[in-house]
Amino acid sequence: LLLTRLAELNLFFGNIKKAKANIDLACGQICTNPYAKNVQGFIYLVENNPESAIQTFNEVIAQDPNIS
Repeated sequence: LLLTRLAELNLFFGNIKKAKANIDLACGQICTNPYAKNVQGFIYLVENNPESAIQTFNEVIAQDPNIS
């Protein structure tokens, strides 16, 4: 959870490279945490990769329909 929050903060402050590194560490090879996966989706959006963002957000909704 700590790495996910750190990724979120880095993303907020425009440190995309650090945010991506943090979320990669938080998720490992398979990301099962919907909160971390949600942050990963926003990283994809900032990187102008809408296809991956949409796919990731759909996976988040499937894992946890009540995530906000």
